[in-house]
Amino acid sequence: KPRVTKSILNLDLSEKHFFNHYIKAHGFNSVQSGEQYRYLSEGQQEAFFARVMTGDMSKAIFALNGLSANARNKTLTIEIEKKFIPEKLNSLLDVLTDFGWVEVKKAQNEGHLSLAYRDEDIRRFLNGIWLELYVEKQLKAILPSVRIYRGLKAEAQRYSNELDLVFFYENKVYVLPALSR
Repeated sequence: KPRVTKSILNLDLSEKHFFNHYIKAHGFNSVQSGEQYRYLSEGQQEAFFARVMTGDMSKAIFALNGLSANARNKTLTIEIEKKFIPEKLNSLLDVLTDFGWVEVKKAQNEGHLSLAYRDEDIRRFLNGIWLELYVEKQLKAILPSVRIYRGLKAEAQRYSNELDLVFFYENKVYVLPALSR
């Protein structure tokens, strides 16, 4: 029998019913709420969205996502070979430096830069949480009365899957992946 834990962010009864069926149909047996991200102010998030959503920043975003994913260590630092830096990533890094989120400096290796994240929260935000928050904001603007759940974890016997954004509309479950790579 599918099970939805109490930590599913207080789904109402009709939502639980539909969500249970959805989860069961996909072979999962439980859902737990994931970590909720709320470390940057809305103003900081808006400033980032305004910069990222202007012009064609796709290569820069792709590169930033990869760098952020690979900077998971105690120092939150990663080296980048200059020749592999997309053109627009430099301007994006300038903005992030102005925000105080990252520090870019010459690395010890010739032809490399060192990118240091201010803290783990910034690294996680730049690793893709920003896109979840942006899509959630857009959905709320379109469907203001719909409750949106972010970061749910669906678990089965041997695997788990993060459900980036889940919402219910007209008795249907919608699961939206937010992939920035």
